[in-house]
Amino acid sequence: MENSIMEMVENELRTDPRTQDNDNFLIWRIMVRFGVHLSFEDFIKLPSFGTITRDARKIKETHPELKGSFNVQQIKNEKYNMFKNINKSLEVSQTF
Repeated sequence: MENSIMEMVENELRTDPRTQDNDNFLIWRIMVRFGVHLSFEDFIKLPSFGTITRDARKIKETHPELKGSFNVQQIKNEKYNMFKNINKSLEVSQTF
């Protein structure tokens, strides 16, 4: 039994060669497995998830009132700072 997205993806890639050639088709197949009832023809008319989230980030940069709740912003800031510190550590260790 599949218990992870990776297992689902691998199963789709192994069972339907069309998923190997078309990421949109692969995404649609996974969504169908989660109960989304939408034809592939209708699915490909939708904007990509990446486009939607990228546009949301751009809008939030110029309209701070549209950012997430304070708690969500705080978690994002903590993760950003942690990543920034890891990056600094890597830069320092590469100079030696």
